[in-house]
Amino acid sequence: MTRILALDLATTCGVAYDKRDGSIGRLTIGLCELAGIPPYRAARHHGQLFIALEGFAAEMLDGFDVVAIEDDTGRNKATAALLAGYRAIVTYAATKAGVRVISDMNASDARKLAGLPAGGTAKDVVTAKARRLFSIPITATDDEVDAEILLHATRARLAQEEFARLVKSKTKRIRRAA
Repeated sequence: MTRILALDLATTCGVAYDKRDGSIGRLTIGLCELAGIPPYRAARHHGQLFIALEGFAAEMLDGFDVVAIEDDTGRNKATAALLAGYRAIVTYAATKAGVRVISDMNASDARKLAGLPAGGTAKDVVTAKARRLFSIPITATDDEVDAEILLHATRARLAQEEFARLVKSKTKRIRRAA
């Protein structure tokens, strides 16, 4: 079984992951808390947040085959730059650990692949549908729900890739036999 770690990166990260027993684990990680800085000072301490994320990522990646990171461009240039930094740090840690990185799915693509409404659908509507569809407990945070949507979308994408590989392989065998 391919084990997936899905990260909804932000100053407060949502995490969903495949446990060894086949169930899904969820958690929320506050980078400010990890870095030891108060949240109201986060904007002035990006370097400390990056260092905290690198340590967290290095620990979390152990035992996973794939890490999925949502391609979130943010709401403004400063947020986009911060999120790009977060993605770069996790990508670096994953590459170093030999873990495949999938980082080209945006929220809308992830919702579609996970079988949820996308596009102009309100976030609270999508969150409520995801909770019902995936039996996510009410105690899970919205960040954890977003990460679980990404996890299910990554599973769907990996299944599509495997299907395409099998079709290609079968086609080659049929051509050789003819």
